[in-house]
Amino acid sequence: MGITGCLATLTQTQKRDISFQSIRGQKSSATLIAYNVLSTVQAALRSVHGTEKIEAEISSYYLADEIKGTYRGMMIAIPPDEWCVFQNMTFTELSQTLKHLAGLVKLRTFRRHPRDPKKAQPKRTYLKNKPHVSTFKILNQKKLQNNTP
Repeated sequence: MGITGCLATLTQTQKRDISFQSIRGQKSSATLIAYNVLSTVQAALRSVHGTEKIEAEISSYYLADEIKGTYRGMMIAIPPDEWCVFQNMTFTELSQTLKHLAGLVKLRTFRRHPRDPKKAQPKRTYLKNKPHVSTFKILNQKKLQNNTP
């Protein structure tokens, strides 16, 4: 998923509504902050579980959806006073905390589900001794048979 898909998931907008030229004002700030949060979470996961594993196996869509849902619940359940702990942390303390939390993540929850390639449609087989006859012709023959004495 590209940047527009992640931003659309985080901010509940349509992909077509997101372009860097058209985003303005508060929506722009909120969108970029949301993307920074997603990027920070992905960086913490990469530092603990390895870049190759995160890039290959983890879906950005599922991760963004989880962040959106968890954020909503945390804002209801946890009072604002409790967030001051993170505000007063140094960069090193915050990064260690994020790495610790990233180690607790069950990656199976955010696994990608790639689609299989499309199966080729089998070629239609036609019987050479019985060519196709249109329904129109069959109906006309029935009419003629019914009309003859």
